[in-house]
Amino acid sequence: MSRIALIFGSISGAFMVFMFFIVGIVLGPDSNFDIAEWIGYASMIIALSLIFVGVKSFRDKNQSGTISFGKAVQVGVMITLVASVIYAFGWLLYSSTMDPEFGDRYFNQQIEQLRNSDESEDVIKERIDQMQQFKEMYENPLIQVGFSFLEIFPIGLIVTLICAYLLKNNKPDQA
Repeated sequence: MSRIALIFGSISGAFMVFMFFIVGIVLGPDSNFDIAEWIGYASMIIALSLIFVGVKSFRDKNQSGTISFGKAVQVGVMITLVASVIYAFGWLLYSSTMDPEFGDRYFNQQIEQLRNSDESEDVIKERIDQMQQFKEMYENPLIQVGFSFLEIFPIGLIVTLICAYLLKNNKPDQA
């Protein structure tokens, strides 16, 4: 199981890190964060579809074509963990080397959107203060890795649960 998790988790994580760099190069530093976010989440779904392939491979090669929901979840979670760790450290690498000004640009864009909103000045000031505190906290690499991990891991869990449901107790010729 750990071999399958390492293989499929590594491919999944590497694909997502590859996409950071491609999107960063293609869209450039002055890109629209909304577009980059959509591309990012689409990349996550594509990459995490390897959970299905990994669980199916484990079921067919190691379980004689049958797998329980619990065992499928175990395999999926292990793949998700590997992919999430690679994603989190890959984002740290990308943001510190390719786009060290990302935090400032994102912060400034969020402030601009907030100021263009219909919120009262008091609410805007309060939210800007909260954003400033978060920005300062996010500059800590451990915090950044933690938030990046929490960005991808829940999506992997959802994909895992769906895959486990679809693949449980299936024979190889029924899948």
